[in-house]
Amino acid sequence: IEMILMDINMPIMNGYEATSSIRNDSKYDDIPIIALTANAMQKDIDKAKESGMQEHLAKPIDVPSLYTMLLKYIKPKVDTPQINENEEIEEEVYQTLESIHESDELNSDQGIVRAGGNKKLYQKILSKFVSIFEDSAEQLEELIKQKKLKEAGNLLHNIKGTAGNIGAINLYNLSVEFEEALNNKESDFTMLLNRYREVFKRLLTAIDKLKEEKKAQVSQKKMKPITQKELNDILTQISEKAKKRRAVECKKLSLKLEGYGWSQEHESMLKLVTKAIREYKFKIAIDAIEEYKINIAINGIKDVE
Repeated sequence: IEMILMDINMPIMNGYEATSSIRNDSKYDDIPIIALTANAMQKDIDKAKESGMQEHLAKPIDVPSLYTMLLKYIKPKVDTPQINENEEIEEEVYQTLESIHESDELNSDQGIVRAGGNKKLYQKILSKFVSIFEDSAEQLEELIKQKKLKEAGNLLHNIKGTAGNIGAINLYNLSVEFEEALNNKESDFTMLLNRYREVFKRLLTAIDKLKEEKKAQVSQKKMKPITQKELNDILTQISEKAKKRRAVECKKLSLKLEGYGWSQEHESMLKLVTKAIREYKFKIAIDAIEEYKINIAINGIKDVE
């Protein structure tokens, strides 16, 4: 075990208790424990450290921050150049987020960034979110009627974390407010429940709209030609950005390669490059690009339309 990512809000034994139990065994003294929680107040951070955790990561998880944390405590098993550009990676992400037009209900661009730039994964997360929480308003109402405020708070805590990850900004903010009201044991939750129903309904509409737009894009997408020089130039640009570990810019450039009629061989090479970038394995991406460029220099791209 090289690191433990500790969820705080767990049943039976919470993250603080679990960490204290682990720290009672001296053989685990050197294992870093990182708190993962949607509660990001200073008191929560202090409590995590008091229980024996080294660091605190707030949900929704920011991928570059998680990557930076992993590099801080886990030594890579392969030789990698020593650089100090993790801050640059984070800055790129935040600059990108600032430039994004935010939807009131669903900021899909932000959600995709939090999914590591993986659009397919983001779509799966959205589908899973709907399947798990579609009846959450009814569940909350029933729990509140039964005076099970702690259980209702736990449900909202889970919704809050997931809403932040998918870019459901309004639902995230309302969940924070609702959870706080439950913790304070307020007497009337009718207004909050009504607001929750409305916000969640609008979110489901936004998710459905996004899915329909995706289907339309796929059905309307036309294969377009690309020259060998254009492909080589894009690959070179991606390689240069990868050498500087600029993941966001690499992902933006890789989008230029979508919509072509790639052969299976080309498709496999491109997937290898994009997967390596998504996982921040820049050396693998650079090596794959160089191999790919040699391949197209020898064989050309006649099978690409």
